Amino acid sequence: EARKMEAVARLAGGMAHEINNVLMGVTGGIEVLKLNAADGELEEKDFAAVLRGCDRIAALVKRLLAYARGGRYRPQAVELVAFIKTVLPGIEEQLGPDIRIMVDVPDRLPAVTADVSQLEMVVSEIIDNAAEAVGRAGRIAIDLSLRDITAERAAQLPGMRSGRYVRLKIEDDGKGMPAEA
Repeated sequence: EARKMEAVARLAGGMAHEINNVLMGVTGGIEVLKLNAADGELEEKDFAAVLRGCDRIAALVKRLLAYARGGRYRPQAVELVAFIKTVLPGIEEQLGPDIRIMVDVPDRLPAVTADVSQLEMVVSEIIDNAAEAVGRAGRIAIDLSLRDITAERAAQLPGMRSGRYVRLKIEDDGKGMPAEA
């Protein structure tokens, strides 16, 4: 029960952090709208970022509510190439202007079984952490590839079985962590 409460607290903290990040973007977008409205220069594009931020907040709250109802996962076939291309624009707009995301993905890979909401949350959190490590300027690389795991290698990894896997790798050129950490 204590582990469950700790997991819920960790999830709630992570979601609150992510929601606050998106809200900062929405608030900034509204400030831009107010300035442009005062100048009489409102355009459709001025509203797009604010609406995307609102959509992200709604999706985050939906995931949080799903977890609160028992954490039911909805595994389904997911093509990671299409998934990355779909979720990346929403994540990129939350990053600083001098953080570049480099994407190296093949045209097609076999589908994986995953809960899309959970996958999006994990990828978003990893990229957010990479952006924090990078600071104001730097590079985050996203790589998708097909990997064969041998029986020998699988034996070294708890719960792993030999076979073909799709690997999602996210790397940054940030300062890293001290060796003692």
